Amino acid sequence: MVRKLTLLLPNRDGGTTKQAPLAIPHLPEDVLALIFYELLWSRPPHQRFTSPPALPISHVSQLWRRTAIANKRLWSYIPLSSPELVTLFLDRSHPINVSVFVSSASTYRKHKTQRRRYIAAVAEILRHPERISELANWAWEPSFHNLMLSTPSLEKLASIRTRFATFARSMEVTNHVTLPPMLKDIYLVGSIRFIFEFLNKFGISTETTLNAHFVDDTGLDFEPSTDVGPAYPDMAMATWIARESARLTRTDGLVDSISNSTGFNRLLSSFQTHTLLVVGSRSGHSIELLFQSQATDRLEHTSTHAPFSLSFYYSSVEIMADVTYLCLCAMNMPKSVLEFHLQGSLRMPVLESVLRYLVHVGETQSSPAKRLQISGSEARLRCETLNEKIVSLSEMCPKLKIETVELDEDDDELQSDSDDAVTESGDSEEQSHLSASDESESEEEEEEEEEDEEEEEDDDEDEDAWWPREFSERGLTAATTTLEARRVDMWKLRVRTRTTSATMSETKGTKECVACITRTIVYVHIL
Repeated sequence: MVRKLTLLLPNRDGGTTKQAPLAIPHLPEDVLALIFYELLWSRPPHQRFTSPPALPISHVSQLWRRTAIANKRLWSYIPLSSPELVTLFLDRSHPINVSVFVSSASTYRKHKTQRRRYIAAVAEILRHPERISELANWAWEPSFHNLMLSTPSLEKLASIRTRFATFARSMEVTNHVTLPPMLKDIYLVGSIRFIFEFLNKFGISTETTLNAHFVDDTGLDFEPSTDVGPAYPDMAMATWIARESARLTRTDGLVDSISNSTGFNRLLSSFQTHTLLVVGSRSGHSIELLFQSQATDRLEHTSTHAPFSLSFYYSSVEIMADVTYLCLCAMNMPKSVLEFHLQGSLRMPVLESVLRYLVHVGETQSSPAKRLQISGSEARLRCETLNEKIVSLSEMCPKLKIETVELDEDDDELQSDSDDAVTESGDSEEQSHLSASDESESEEEEEEEEEDEEEEEDDDEDEDAWWPREFSERGLTAATTTLEARRVDMWKLRVRTRTTSATMSETKGTKECVACITRTIVYVHIL
């Protein structure tokens, strides 16, 4: 039961500021509704469905119950643990669309009663297919397959960590199938064979955005009670799952599938108009190939083809570079790809591998594209090796227009190399000439750090005794984190539950509270 919320707001120095309490009973219902909805997103994704926070919130007080029941979005994540809960959540979320997370009947193979209730819950949700707009799953099985093809209003589809064998058993008698017409986004995180077989089996509309993340089967195991997998089709979470759970360790299956997959080639060939290929990286160990349609005329009439991206994850930058080159060579690159953009986030070996591919294409056929844009820091763009490859490419493809875009950022890769060199050359001299004054200064700094640590410990002990009175002018910027799934970028805001008798004073205004809540993610733990 939620009894007290404790807010820790950041100050301008990056720490936290202790203030007076805020009385939740005095908050208007619309503000409470915002807090409850943020509570939903503070839960680990699988718990939004297996242990939805809407239930305990609605049993705290009459005010909380009235506010929770009136907030239909709070009940839009349907738990499939029992048919009774499915009915309750469908009634309280009516008439808005809902999100459904399908685990697997095999999850409950040791508990026959839970398995029967799960199957009954799936049957109950199948009675309302027109309400389902978002569908996610951990395992491809007949129940998920039936849901997916029976939902005319489906807009988002996520299949996370699906094995090829599981998918193949469910699709034995299925040939080419067209997905729901309103589908806008598809997120696939799974093995190489599963993703390419999915493309072979299902016809994907040109208006549907597809994001595919390749991981090995070795990274597809999980524990339903503790796993952090995305119960909501969210790109950031899907990216984290793929990056943290597994790496691709083999390239032969990937390259062969790219060159021989009927569905993949059909998808590439559907890009008929001016297309841009963006090669970037979402992390230090990933590569993303993004196909995106561009403007077709001076009136900026854009193609209706939705973006399509492939993401690969490797622990070695050398393997990443080789995989990028081999994948590009194996693709039946459509002639509509007229532009290449190489983002500044790319590691240097990967960037050079793309240039090597363009040189290879230029040697075997006409100019592969009309325009090439390379983004990066000043240090990267002045790199001698990179400039040599650019000159070689321009000589090979004289019609190719090559542009460089300097970014206002340091190249960590190049900077780290130079820093290491400077450090190695100067360490021996500096350490041999340390003066007594330097040593005393270092001792004083250590003493100051110890005192600061003691003060922080004392502050932590009094943490429950204060509440923030006002909000920072800059607002609060935070990134969500669920069981270390996401890092906090700038500021932190924590909400903790403690005892029953705390009272809280009013804030300086409801507008400030609403602004704070809408710009932040609240961490709530229900004790």
